[in-house]
Amino acid sequence: MIYRVNIEVISLYIHIPFCRSKCAYCDFLSFRAGRDECREYVSALISELSFYRGESIRTLYIGGGTPTFLEETQLARLFEAIQRLFDLSKIEECTIEANPESLSARKVNIFLNGCVNRVSLGVQSFDNRVMKTMQRPTRKRHTWHSVSLLRTAGIGNIGLDLILGVQKEDQYKKDLDTVLKIMPAHISVYMLHIGSGTPLERMVKTGRFTPMGEQAYERLYGVTVDMLSDAGYSSYELSNFAQPRYECRHNINYWEGGGYIGAGLGAVSTIGAERTKNACSMRDYIRHIRAGTLPVTWREHLGERELRVEKLMLSLRMSKGLPVCELYGLAQTARRGLVRTFIEQLEHLGYAVRRRNRLSLSTSGIMRSDFIVTELLRAVEGEPNRYFS
Repeated sequence: MIYRVNIEVISLYIHIPFCRSKCAYCDFLSFRAGRDECREYVSALISELSFYRGESIRTLYIGGGTPTFLEETQLARLFEAIQRLFDLSKIEECTIEANPESLSARKVNIFLNGCVNRVSLGVQSFDNRVMKTMQRPTRKRHTWHSVSLLRTAGIGNIGLDLILGVQKEDQYKKDLDTVLKIMPAHISVYMLHIGSGTPLERMVKTGRFTPMGEQAYERLYGVTVDMLSDAGYSSYELSNFAQPRYECRHNINYWEGGGYIGAGLGAVSTIGAERTKNACSMRDYIRHIRAGTLPVTWREHLGERELRVEKLMLSLRMSKGLPVCELYGLAQTARRGLVRTFIEQLEHLGYAVRRRNRLSLSTSGIMRSDFIVTELLRAVEGEPNRYFS
């Protein structure tokens, strides 16, 4: 059976849930697996992808987990299937995530023979002691070696990921300095999240790790924006910085409310107003594939207003912001005064700026983005804003 998404060109996300080891802070769908389990998963994944054969792909993102945990033969099988099953004549970007210690010259060559033109390296910090504490196998030498491998092979569109909060303030500034010595095309800086049930949460409770305070986060985020801006990177989304023309097109499609297919364990798809999620259990996922059906275990129909609200909320993540008129359009006429008051309050507190009638968050506003979004929804629904600072 073939499923048509009825969109001329679509984005595709493929999830590889395997890792060499689970990082202390990780609450993603990922786990360690043996060779046979990886081989079986790749076979099932290719079977799922075949349901969408013939679709025209604009952007492709292979994430995880750690996609480069797969063996070379397994990666080669996956890319061969992608090229065989999909129309890649209009593809603009193909990204694969990689942990530096799992990258090799042979795997990079497989990327080149596939359709990869962008690699995102999970660095997190350049301090080996920090990485050991976070139970992460990456070391500083691995990152330098991986960057050299990729650039020697001709892949210049390299992204580096950092986590703000796993290290002390001085070390974080050193991490930024090191990134700027490498000068990748793209830099992501994520705030450390202490997920429920993670080893990091237990480390915090037992006093083995002390989280950074809110003021330190805000100060260092401001340092990040200033340093990267001075180095020629644009802050196009609250966690993402890019040299000109190197913004991640796949993620921008998410933030702008575009359609996408998600394949693999736990992957989410959104096509028009339909959102689905694949099985999160390997047993259930394989069972669906063997039965010849999509491994979907949850689905939701999004109403027109839900889609608009979600798109606007995602727009606030981006530096270009969102048109104020669209905010007013969400609210009924009688409630637009509350929305206007909300916007004025944001501007007064320095949390937002208005340029050419578009609203975008300031650096301090970004640090409070979750609360601001909540207050925005209250205003749209006709509830007065609570005071926040």
